[in-house]
Amino acid sequence: MLLRALQRLNIGIERGEVFSAARLKPDVCDRLLVRGIVVPVNAPPIAALSEFGAIADLLVAAGIETPADLIEAKAVEGLTAEELQAWQAKARAALVVNHPCRACSR
Repeated sequence: MLLRALQRLNIGIERGEVFSAARLKPDVCDRLLVRGIVVPVNAPPIAALSEFGAIADLLVAAGIETPADLIEAKAVEGLTAEELQAWQAKARAALVVNHPCRACSR
């Protein structure tokens, strides 16, 4: 699961950053979710994002529906490891909040 930090975490995760829940111990993750310090990423469908049009068919065939799915993918048939990493970087950039809203700055 991908999470978004609503506050800066003392493990090198900045406010607005998107990161894998695997970076946290499960009990810590649960506490941060309950306290609203992190939230699951709510990503739009890949089909709604024009920047992924070039690989949309490959992603759909691989069962990847959202940028979050793409970020967590280990491999996608038809993409080299380097291409996958480049597309994952684009997906991460599409999900990162550079200027969190007031609600996020609590």
